[in-house]
Amino acid sequence: MVIEMFPSVQFDSRGIPNQFGHSKDYCSREEVNTERNQWYGTEEFVQWGNINLFHQNTMINENLSLPTKQQACANAGKDYQLMIFCVWVERSSFNPVLLLLTTSSLAIHTQLRFWAFSVEEHRDVEIIQHLLASAEKVGEQQFSRASHLLSHCHQCSSIRGTPVQRIVYYFSKALQQKIDQETGRRTTKGSGKRQLLELQDTSMNPNPSLLASYQKVPFSQVILFTAMQVMIENVSEAKRIHIIDLEVRNGLHLSILMEALAARSDCPLVHLKVTAVGTISEQKIKETGKRLMSVAQSLNLSFSFNVVMVADMLDLNESLFKLESEEMVAVYAPYILSTLIERPNHLENLMAVFQKINPRIMIVTEVEANHNSPVFVNRFVEALFYYGALFDSMEECMDRDDQDRIISESTQFSPKIANIVAFEGEERRVRHVNSNVWKAFFSRFGMVETELSRASLYQAKLLVNNFACASSCTFEMMGKSLSIGWKGTPILSVSALKFL
Repeated sequence: MVIEMFPSVQFDSRGIPNQFGHSKDYCSREEVNTERNQWYGTEEFVQWGNINLFHQNTMINENLSLPTKQQACANAGKDYQLMIFCVWVERSSFNPVLLLLTTSSLAIHTQLRFWAFSVEEHRDVEIIQHLLASAEKVGEQQFSRASHLLSHCHQCSSIRGTPVQRIVYYFSKALQQKIDQETGRRTTKGSGKRQLLELQDTSMNPNPSLLASYQKVPFSQVILFTAMQVMIENVSEAKRIHIIDLEVRNGLHLSILMEALAARSDCPLVHLKVTAVGTISEQKIKETGKRLMSVAQSLNLSFSFNVVMVADMLDLNESLFKLESEEMVAVYAPYILSTLIERPNHLENLMAVFQKINPRIMIVTEVEANHNSPVFVNRFVEALFYYGALFDSMEECMDRDDQDRIISESTQFSPKIANIVAFEGEERRVRHVNSNVWKAFFSRFGMVETELSRASLYQAKLLVNNFACASSCTFEMMGKSLSIGWKGTPILSVSALKFL
């Protein structure tokens, strides 16, 4: 069963947070993964007994007035909670949102108090503490107590405040929704699926605010351009190319691909065929095809666009793609596979179809996080840290009162947070898992990762340098996959795979 490959039934997954709310993948390593290479600073391992605590070798921010790493660790003694804190101060010192989240999480389990924060930061710590305590009460099904704790979060959070106040606003809203659903004050039937369908529909025709955030925040751009670079390199010798696109959206990535192919001189392209697969928004997919046809005409490129609409991925089969023997097939799967984790037979069928087609390359982009734990509190805290990094990146890349930022956070982040927090079962469609889980899953179909070229890695780094926040972006090689992150927290990843 596909579902057995994913952490929703693996309680010992490294991606599941420990009692402090931190993923084992960040804090504890039983063995050194030699495939893991940080591009941001250097890696360092500090051992206490049998515990390997992984952290980055960075300087603690002087203005926080916190003890140095050596002083903190020396004072920790056998107190495991303080040792974890040492690591997370080290990791979070350059990310104020993560530092506040870490401090708040620790304060719930210990009597630690910190006097180095400003008045505003103290308020932020306080509302995070209330949020985490409320989530813990929800996990214990103490809904009345949870609602009482949330009332403080509702009063003190804001969509225009600090990154912490913003993230508390959306998470407390989602937590209240879960409480209302669990207590019968709100119906859940179909609402989780409807939220995600609305989000998919928005992605087909993004508004100006989403485009503005896309231009100012680097993650999506870097992953998209890297994916297209890898695609171009793997079809460089083909004169007839067939791209199977599982999430065509507005077709921006295909415009980039078409421009690169049109510029080829050593192996002129005879024809480019794109087959867009969809389950909703057929008319919008066709409109994207028309726009791409105009782009092709402007580039004097032979081009055709086909649409394969299916009720669901169970109906997909290789005969729908009108394959030709002389064409080279490549598959592009951006952020779509994780939406099928809850429906394992759909995911199985999709992969079986591609196994029969045997494309030259399959490019997969996904959120690099674990939001699939069956334990509610673990899932809640893991999502809180992930979105904490995203909200912090928005703070650095966009003005606090920027209306585009507010709209992007409310239309892109909020529905996903709500789905992770408020829903269970088939209604919970946002089930991100990390690259290692996908790697194990793909191996079942005879797929292996292929090396990303030095050119694609260089281009990713070069593109990030165009952003003012470049120094805060981190790259990490996980095996042969590339992830881009924010101050050490992975955000998105791209992988290139081939069938053996």
